[in-house]
Amino acid sequence: MKCLIALGAALLANSAFATIITDPVGDASGHADVVALSGAYSHTSLFLSAQFQPGTLDPTNLAFFIGLDTDENPATGEQPFFPIGSEFVVDFNSLASTSQATIFQQHVGPVGSVPISFGTNSFNVTVPLSMLGNDDGAALFGLAEGVPTDASSFDAVDYVPNSARGGGPLAGPTSALSLNDSGATTLLFALGTAALGLVKVTTRAREADSSW
Repeated sequence: MKCLIALGAALLANSAFATIITDPVGDASGHADVVALSGAYSHTSLFLSAQFQPGTLDPTNLAFFIGLDTDENPATGEQPFFPIGSEFVVDFNSLASTSQATIFQQHVGPVGSVPISFGTNSFNVTVPLSMLGNDDGAALFGLAEGVPTDASSFDAVDYVPNSARGGGPLAGPTSALSLNDSGATTLLFALGTAALGLVKVTTRAREADSSW
């Protein structure tokens, strides 16, 4: 069931229902090269996903910040460096953990951690809105990623949006997922059907095991 929830988050975050910020190919100095960052939210969670140029992602040698400007005002929050305007940051460093990302509130500190899932050329993170001060999920967002120098710092090689490299604000905002959208409803129905099938397969497997 957890796998299906993660799959749903990944599909939603990479679908037409999300805000997608694109980034030029080949601007990461030969390291992990982000080509798109997407963000969407429900009434309980924020879904974030990044897509990399094929063959460049190594989850064991990766670090990033995703800045979240939850009040959508670049003049407040983190100043004057990236991520400008952010009230919260999603922080990942493979030298600290290859399976968890930490949520930091600016000027407060860590407020929790969440699982991160990697695909061949992507990652997905789901952040409960309760970790973001019960924000509504709408936020300007952006990413800086690069190579870890130790478990708490890294050398940035790529920024999304690309303008953030030079001190520009974050982009967005993230998009609201609506069950009134027929496409979203169809997707969630398909996930529910898959979940039912998984339960049936698991039940049959247990019945087969009990016959031994």
